[in-house]
Amino acid sequence: MNDSILTLENYFRLMSANGADQVYRTALSSGLLDALRENKCSAAELANRLTAQEYPVALMCEVLESLGVIEQEQSRWALTPLAESLLSGPYRGLGDPYWNHLPEFLKTGEPMASMDDAAESEMSYQGQAAALGWMLAPAAAWTAAYLAGDFDHDANCDILDVGAGSAIWSLSFAARVPIARVTAADWPAVLEVAQATAQRMGLADRLTMIPGDLATASFPESDYDVVVLANVAHLLPPEALGLMVKRLAATLRPGGRLVIADVFPGLADGDLNRTLYTLGLALRTRAGQTHHADDVIDLMHTAGLVDGRFTPVDVVPRTMGLVIATRPQ
Repeated sequence: MNDSILTLENYFRLMSANGADQVYRTALSSGLLDALRENKCSAAELANRLTAQEYPVALMCEVLESLGVIEQEQSRWALTPLAESLLSGPYRGLGDPYWNHLPEFLKTGEPMASMDDAAESEMSYQGQAAALGWMLAPAAAWTAAYLAGDFDHDANCDILDVGAGSAIWSLSFAARVPIARVTAADWPAVLEVAQATAQRMGLADRLTMIPGDLATASFPESDYDVVVLANVAHLLPPEALGLMVKRLAATLRPGGRLVIADVFPGLADGDLNRTLYTLGLALRTRAGQTHHADDVIDLMHTAGLVDGRFTPVDVVPRTMGLVIATRPQ
């Protein structure tokens, strides 16, 4: 009986995912979401604008509401914050450029793009950094709360955020530790997003930046209490990640901590998101791969750090985890 229930649950999950995808695609292709971006509309008004029938439009709106894409306000439909922000940017197509390449990838093993290639990446990541900051804000806030309890809030705390992107990870921590200062390192175009994040959070006066390619950037030795490598490790194969960990370990003060936040196995609720993410990573990079936490801990210990440990980040998207190790006193 239990096996039958599990089979049914998996079937309904697949069927619902397919139906939801079809409704969302039709909402994009028909112009329904674009119409709501201009004005709130009733189902009748939407049908008139789309030259469509009111009843099917109303049914579609109910599905889109259940997906969190639109909401009803006084008998009119409106976009939710999800649709206003994330779905109006580069993620509007939910990764279609990569997923459309999947049949070819099966035949050739060649990715559609090489976003781990510096020549292709800087402008691409600038466009994605703000969206990723929004997507990973709950995980960054959870991490900040987890780490902040171990720090003296009256002591100086210098943070290096390597491959900072929006810098949401380090800035969320700095927001909890009043004297913390953040140094964000990334490509110049991407650091514009980090600067905007700091201004939005009221932390612009506590942010400095190191522009450049992470592969060649140099960092001061023994200068930081916390070093953050967030959402970057999956772009590096094991050997390159080991070299990066060794470089970053040298930047820590005695007692300082290296925090690697990335996609790791650890929460069953995140398994589908994680496996899809890993496949999507192969579609858009040549060397990218997710790592096992134990392997990363081994790299940290090889670099001279101690007390390596793994903690899953138990918030949406439930794919993220933290690997943390300390430089000996």
